[in-house]
Amino acid sequence: MKKHFLQLQAYTTKNKAHEEIQNYVRQWHNAIVDDESLKNMLNDIEEEISRINAKHARCKDIYLSINSYTENSIQYSVFENFYLTAHKVNREVLSKEVCKHHYTDYDGTSEHAICKSCGERVKVNGWKEPGK
Repeated sequence: MKKHFLQLQAYTTKNKAHEEIQNYVRQWHNAIVDDESLKNMLNDIEEEISRINAKHARCKDIYLSINSYTENSIQYSVFENFYLTAHKVNREVLSKEVCKHHYTDYDGTSEHAICKSCGERVKVNGWKEPGK
């Protein structure tokens, strides 16, 4: 089963609806999820958007769309609010070299890793896979 590293890029909110959905989506920033969890997350976001649109009838409706698609990533967005990018994890490496106190998930392509235990985002400076 494929895994995805989720990364959120958020912008200044325009209204209450944008603020609510951005706060809701923030929970998945820097998470690693499998295919099934990604589908469930997207369904949850769609449901939350429907709830927010009904709650904030005076605000322009928001919607989730696919902004870009490549072999290694899919970028979802709410127009002028945020981008949530799902990067395909090419390999998962467990090592204490990245995070000094916990084991870490690292996809081998980004410059950051996420600690499994504390959730800390760690910059990877010249890190090499163990034994290489």
